[in-house]
Amino acid sequence: MIRNILFSLLLFSAIASASVNNTPPLKIDRVIDRANLLTAQQFKTLNNLLINFENNRNDGSQFVVYIVPTTGSENIETFANRVFNQWGIGKKGLDNGLLLVVAINDRSVRFEVGYGYEGTFTDVLAGRIIRKNMLPYFRAENYYTGIEQGIINAIHVANDRPISSTNSLTDLIPLKILQTHFILIYVIILGLIYCFQLVFSTKKLKRKINQVIAQSGKKKKNSEKRGYKIGANQLKRLKNYLNYSFYFPTSFSLYFPVVFCSVVVIFYTQIILSGIVNPFILLLMVVLSLFFNLISLTVLFIGINILFPIYRQQRKEWKAICEFSRFGSPFYQTSYSVNTSHKHASNFTSSHDFSSSSSSSSSSSSSSSSSSSSSSGGGGGSSGGGGASGHW
Repeated sequence: MIRNILFSLLLFSAIASASVNNTPPLKIDRVIDRANLLTAQQFKTLNNLLINFENNRNDGSQFVVYIVPTTGSENIETFANRVFNQWGIGKKGLDNGLLLVVAINDRSVRFEVGYGYEGTFTDVLAGRIIRKNMLPYFRAENYYTGIEQGIINAIHVANDRPISSTNSLTDLIPLKILQTHFILIYVIILGLIYCFQLVFSTKKLKRKINQVIAQSGKKKKNSEKRGYKIGANQLKRLKNYLNYSFYFPTSFSLYFPVVFCSVVVIFYTQIILSGIVNPFILLLMVVLSLFFNLISLTVLFIGINILFPIYRQQRKEWKAICEFSRFGSPFYQTSYSVNTSHKHASNFTSSHDFSSSSSSSSSSSSSSSSSSSSSSGGGGGSSGGGGASGHW
């Protein structure tokens, strides 16, 4: 009994695997829908688009859409490359083929590009079409429109025509820094920099305070010779200040590191993700980043000031310590009589004031009337794995 059950399971698994990996032959139709996703009319419309593209190019180009429930044990990149080369999409020698694979249950999509189109249909452009023109529809389960938009824009690229863009405000003007994915990355960066300041700058400030206290304890003769001038009240305040486990950073200490990191993210989202290099837009986005960081850090420290009484207390105590200092900071106390001592103390700039710690239809055999001039099967083209993938 158990043996029969195990045998049935193994047989079922083998059949399921074969059904996934058993690629059907490529005939005249350019849409193969094994997921039964499209209606008959939708199938006909997409098939006509692809066949008309091939007939208009008249250079052996082939464009195939393959819709499957899942790619099985293969990832979509391996699956698409295998199917492309098995069908030999495109003309042999020119390798001018395109394959669009949509795996519905895997929520994955990929453009596989033949060697002949890799110079025109770059990975960046393929990725942009997927992200901008397909995934928004897929996420809304409007698969037909997403596939149609992917085909239309891929044809535009192959014909050296500009691809269409969405009409959202963030695509018309450089406001990508306000998009959700940027906000998430920005918050993570700000948190990491804040924690770095909280840990390492606290240690640095404590070390400097201990140095000042140690120097004040030297013999009077050495103190007078080196120009140390630290009063008893200030010394007491410094010792009390050491009782804090950590020191809150200032907005100034966070501003420039956060600006630098956010500019890097802007360049990444604009160039790497969108595939657009527009110097004016990049410059404008950098300027917007400066103001964005200024506002966000101001809001952050207002919130910290309201929520954390210890922050207000630290600021008050540090202000009192600086008021007792001749040069506005206890770290300058050792520097007003000897040049070498001044040079040493300049390294102890009021770093706490500026840097003190913390602060993602069935594959029907019907073909269009325009399919008469389209060749059956693949033309012998090949792909080396170029293209782009997406997930929703």
